[in-house]
Amino acid sequence: MQIYSTLFPVTDALTKDGLIDLVIEWNQGSPHNKINNINWDRTNRNVKFEDGNLSLTIEELRVYEIIAIRFHQLDENNVIWTTDIVVDFSKKIFSIKLDRETTMDTKEFVPQFKPPVIVNMLLERGYVGNDVNLQIIDKPIVINKHNYSVIEDVICRRIIYSMPVIYVTKSWGKYLLNVQELAYRLRGVAHVLVEEDMGIAKILRESCCEKNAHHGSVGIYYPSIAAKHKIISVTKYNGCEERLIDKIVTIVCRYANQQARNRMLTWEGVQNELLRLRYASAAEKRVQAENEVDEVYINFGAELEEKEKQLKS
Repeated sequence: MQIYSTLFPVTDALTKDGLIDLVIEWNQGSPHNKINNINWDRTNRNVKFEDGNLSLTIEELRVYEIIAIRFHQLDENNVIWTTDIVVDFSKKIFSIKLDRETTMDTKEFVPQFKPPVIVNMLLERGYVGNDVNLQIIDKPIVINKHNYSVIEDVICRRIIYSMPVIYVTKSWGKYLLNVQELAYRLRGVAHVLVEEDMGIAKILRESCCEKNAHHGSVGIYYPSIAAKHKIISVTKYNGCEERLIDKIVTIVCRYANQQARNRMLTWEGVQNELLRLRYASAAEKRVQAENEVDEVYINFGAELEEKEKQLKS
């Protein structure tokens, strides 16, 4: 089952070799999922490393300027984890998916998960680009009287970002949830904007036809017109801050997991295209070989027939 999915732009600073180096560093830094003796020669970008129940496969689809990576793990509880990373370097798009499956032999199942650490690494090293005019970060963006047009444009759909936008407002001068934690948990998946003071709500009420979140509520604004904006009233979560954060994260991640994406930004799509290209190459070589045989018979047909008669006599 897919439990985490997102895509976002990356900067020119992220190269193909840089991506592979980063993925290997991500794996080698893991206290639980490290593949021993990874030794990449920095020339072959179609390679697989295996160690017991762990495997890391790297594929380059050169004609499309795409690198696809799959990390596969069967953990100690017999739960299967699969992380797929696909980067289109021609369009500078990074895609990542995390799947989790149980088996008949699964001993224990913990429903919670954390986004792959490699997303943190990309953010920390400045490899993540901007979503239109918004920086993709793991911290909340403060909305005040000078930049309130950012959330106004979202609510009125004048600007469509590729990611959902979460807007957290204040109640009696304070947030009813930890906005830092919310932004960190939604890093790379959504933008978290926070109201600096309650006076912003009055401005937005007029300009947005009262469609804005206010008085402590949380607005969730989706890029897709098929998904209606949602405003969560937080009063019933009073004293249950963590449950409120879990609910928002679940809603946003469920939306992200349901979004279709270009097949060339999926592991399966890249694998199918690699097979197609390899088949086409093999077929071309076969035709070339057959043409060469035909050419031999055309040029030396009479001589070959004479030799064949001599062998039979």
